[in-house]
Amino acid sequence: MSAYLRRYVSGILFGFVALGIAFMLVRGLVGAPAYTDAYYHFNAAQRLATGEGLTDTYLWTYFGAPESYNDSRPFPSHLYWMPLTSILSGVSMGLLGNSYAAAQIPLVLCVAGAAGVAYKLGFRLGGTRRTAWCAGLIALFGGFFARFWGTIDTFAPIAVIGALGLYFLGHGLDTLKQASPVARISFWLLAGGMAGLAHLTRPDGLLLLLTGWAVLFWMLLRHRLWGKSLLAGLLLTIGYLAVMGFWFFRNLGAINAVLPTGGLQSVWFTEYNDLFNYPPAASFNDFWGSWGLRLLH
Repeated sequence: MSAYLRRYVSGILFGFVALGIAFMLVRGLVGAPAYTDAYYHFNAAQRLATGEGLTDTYLWTYFGAPESYNDSRPFPSHLYWMPLTSILSGVSMGLLGNSYAAAQIPLVLCVAGAAGVAYKLGFRLGGTRRTAWCAGLIALFGGFFARFWGTIDTFAPIAVIGALGLYFLGHGLDTLKQASPVARISFWLLAGGMAGLAHLTRPDGLLLLLTGWAVLFWMLLRHRLWGKSLLAGLLLTIGYLAVMGFWFFRNLGAINAVLPTGGLQSVWFTEYNDLFNYPPAASFNDFWGSWGLRLLH
């Protein structure tokens, strides 16, 4: 058997093993939502699966909510959390039935996918099937976060999306020095698309786009690749907007802003329950009054 064929068979075998273990982790460790955030994502997914769209029958938090609502319901959903987890699980439930098990199917694929990216990088960096398997299995079991893989939350989706985003960024950087224009365009568009999906999963997923811009700025200054760096930055941004554009338009129609601004106040929260304050207020003074004085003593 040739080295290429052994590598191919090893990759296929790892894929089946990863899917099996991911299924056991997702279904075996979590059988229902266990905390408020998970309930929110799951409830929104159920409404999407039953044809009610991305809507809520209640306000999740007063932070970022429009100043006034009329008495009609439902309300637009995901004015604090991002929607991709609910979209994935909602589509799955719409196709496979309105159950928690159906909602978890996309999470199985996400966990296995993250392990697959780790396997690929393990082989590329280590050069052997052993390092590839080790990297893939380490990612699969996920350490502390393994117990959350099956939760209808952002853990599993951001794992595979973040991994793919960094993977495509790395390949994109390689194309700046030597590669065909097609490869350069493809990798930077894919990196931008992953940045968009990361932001659609979590508010801090925007950091993936900022990381790409920062690396390109460094390449521009260090290697003077002005034309290629600027083109890559444009492609990265186009890929991001191609994914996030629909969400910006949805928010413009719902709250007259591309993104809710109330979530920015969360940097001043001193505990989780601050999320449900009414009236919604969180400021530097609140943070300093709670934690600053403690730090001085």
